[in-house]
Amino acid sequence: MNFRLLIVDDEKNIREGLAELFTGEGYDVVCAENGEEGLRLFNKGDVDLVITDLKMPGFDGKQLMQKILAQSPGFPVIILTGHGTIDIAVAAMRDGAWDFLAKPPDLDHLLLKVKRALETRELFFQHRRMEEEAARKREYKSIAGNSRSIHEIFDVINKAAPTKATILITGESGVGKELVADAIH
Repeated sequence: MNFRLLIVDDEKNIREGLAELFTGEGYDVVCAENGEEGLRLFNKGDVDLVITDLKMPGFDGKQLMQKILAQSPGFPVIILTGHGTIDIAVAAMRDGAWDFLAKPPDLDHLLLKVKRALETRELFFQHRRMEEEAARKREYKSIAGNSRSIHEIFDVINKAAPTKATILITGESGVGKELVADAIH
């Protein structure tokens, strides 16, 4: 999978330098020079991680991070700043930053932080998919069978369950209509 990073910094040299670094490491990179542009690019929905400067004119990195995390809790946002103090770093981490690094960052350290954040994000999504799959399998525990016909019924249940459609289940007495209704519900 090719990850896409969003780099938000009002300093052109830093923005372009980081873009070149991450592109050279195989990442797709998009850049923004301020928080407003960064949020607009984030809202397109094809960004996997954000690296943002903290202090920018207008819409700063803290505001950008807050808006991103309000939409996507737990989303990895790494804060870079040339105005770093321990108090600011602690506040940023408490507000949900994935990490906080002083400028100029150690590039190997930054690459490692990005890699770990993306791996953790992927593990989170993989875990969520596995939980959803396990929940779907538990729903069918009460329906016995492993024939092609039963698997076709499971397919219909999977298509019907996420919809708001009204479903009519028919069949003879004792064939398990209520079990199918419970699985859809």
